[in-house]
Amino acid sequence: MGVYAKMKAAAEKGYKYFLIPFGENVTFLSKVKEVNTPFGVIQSISKIKVNLIEEGKKLGIKVIPVATIFDALKYWVPNPPKIPKPFVAEDLPAALKSTLENWLNYYLKLYEEYKYETRGLTDISVNLLERASEFAHEALKLSKTQPYQAVNMAFTAALYAEKAYWIDQVTLHGFQAILTLGTEAQKYSKESMKIVMGNMTYDPNKLDVLMTAASRALKSYYYYHAALNSTNIDDVITYLVYSKYYSLATRTWLELLKVVPSAPRSLMISEITFNKTADALYSSANGILGYLLAMNIPVDKNLETAIAIYKIASDKPAIFRMAASMYFIASASYTLHTNYSISLENVLKKSSLTASYALSLALSRGLEPYVSLLYDYSANKLKTTFPLDALFFFEFAAMHSYVLYTLS
Repeated sequence: MGVYAKMKAAAEKGYKYFLIPFGENVTFLSKVKEVNTPFGVIQSISKIKVNLIEEGKKLGIKVIPVATIFDALKYWVPNPPKIPKPFVAEDLPAALKSTLENWLNYYLKLYEEYKYETRGLTDISVNLLERASEFAHEALKLSKTQPYQAVNMAFTAALYAEKAYWIDQVTLHGFQAILTLGTEAQKYSKESMKIVMGNMTYDPNKLDVLMTAASRALKSYYYYHAALNSTNIDDVITYLVYSKYYSLATRTWLELLKVVPSAPRSLMISEITFNKTADALYSSANGILGYLLAMNIPVDKNLETAIAIYKIASDKPAIFRMAASMYFIASASYTLHTNYSISLENVLKKSSLTASYALSLALSRGLEPYVSLLYDYSANKLKTTFPLDALFFFEFAAMHSYVLYTLS
C-alpha cells in the first residue's frame, strides 16, 4: 500500500493526523487510461504528481511532515515526554579549542619532518609529497574557522608525507624497510589498545572521548592485519602507515581526557550497566549488519572498514564493542541515507535535527559531551560546502549523545 492509499485509509477511519517523513510531502500516483483501438483495448499508465498535504485537506485529515521521532511523539502519545529544545553547537569550549590547536601543530610538525626526510626518489613519492603539501596548506587555512577539519587535513598531510618517506626507503633498502615499518606499526598498534584500557573510566563525559579513542585503536589493529594479508607492496606500505597513524590518533584523542570536566557523581555509570549496554548495542548492530547484507546495500570503503572493526571487536573488552558498534551504526546510517534518500538537503535537515535533539537530551542530564559537541559544530560548519562530510558528522554527534544519555 502506497503512502497516498495509507493516508486515504486513515482519513476514512476518522484519524485527525497523518505523519509523513520531512521533505516527502510530494508523491506520484499511477493513473491507468484505456483506449479502444482496432487491435483491442490498450492501457496506458501515466504518473500524476500529488501534494499529500493539499490532498489531506480535501480528505479532512491533517498531513504533518516530521523530521525526528521527537516530533512524532507529540502526535503518537497523549502525554508525550518533555523534550528539551534542539541544541546547536555554535561554539566550542576553550579547552577543546586549545586541544585541537595542539593536535593541529602536532600533525603539521610530523608533516614537516617527513617532508624534509623524503628525497622524492619515485614519481609516487613526489606525487604524495605534493598532495601532502596541499593538505597542510588547507589545514592552516581552516585552522581558525573549522578547527576539527583542519586537524583532519593536517593528519592526512602527515600520513601522506610519511608514506612518501617509506616508499623512498623501500626503493633504497628493499624488504628491510618494510620490516622496519612493520615492526614500528605493530608496536604502536599493540600499545593503543593497552593505553585505552589503561584509561578506562565510567565517567560518561570521559567515556565520550574514550569510545572515540577506542575506535581509532581498532582501526589501527585492522590496518595492521590488512597489511599482513596483502601481497601488493604499495598496499602493504599504505596499510602499515595507516595503522601507525590511527595509533597516533588514539593517543591524541586520549589527551582530551585531561580537559574534559568530570560528570557529577550521580551520573557515574556502573561497570555492569556499561557492559550490558555494550552487549545490547553490539547485538543491535548485528541486526543492522544482517539487514545490509540481505538487502545487498552498496558498501563503500568507510562502511567496509566499519564492518571490519565491528567484527574485530567481538572478542574485545566492552569499551571496544561499544565503540565499534557506534562507529558501525553511524556509518550504516550514513550509507542508507546517501543511497536511498530523495534529497540530500532533506537528509541533512533531518540528521541535523536528530543530532541537535540528542545533544539537548545529553546536556539536559548535566553531561558535557565534548566529542558530540565537536562533531555537531563541525557538521554545521561543513553543511553548505561539504554536505556529505557534514552528514557523516551529524550521524556521529547523534550516536554519541544518545549512547551517553542512555548510559547516564
